[in-house]
Amino acid sequence: MQKRAMEVAAVSHNHPEGIKGAVVTSTCIWMARHDKSRQEIYEYVLEQYPVKDYKYSIGYSLDEMRPRYKWDVSCQGSVPAAMRCFYESTDYESFIRNIYSLPCDSDTFGAIAGGVAEEFYHGFGSVDADKILKEYLTKELLEILEL
Repeated sequence: MQKRAMEVAAVSHNHPEGIKGAVVTSTCIWMARHDKSRQEIYEYVLEQYPVKDYKYSIGYSLDEMRPRYKWDVSCQGSVPAAMRCFYESTDYESFIRNIYSLPCDSDTFGAIAGGVAEEFYHGFGSVDADKILKEYLTKELLEILEL
């Protein structure tokens, strides 16, 4: 799984930190899918992005990040912060709310940690994803999604 993440990431993120971000993300999704605890996922991400080396390590709470977070396009600036949004969530909706509490690239954060939240919470909870997709996507895009 990690080897595949590296291969896929190399196409668009051919930089050691970009590939690391893809591996961390895919590993966290795997962990959530295999019933690892929120704490186990947190500890793995913290090991990969320790506070002493990363400005937006998962080791910082969202309350600590909010006043100082600046839009960061790098994997090292987005992956651990996105995972913190998951870590402090209680369900899929609170995960999304956590994302919007930071001045970040919200769709990227959702893509990074959304798979972790979906696996961990076994879906989207009360969020009716099908209804939202039908409301906002064109017929052509829905057809592509349904393939």
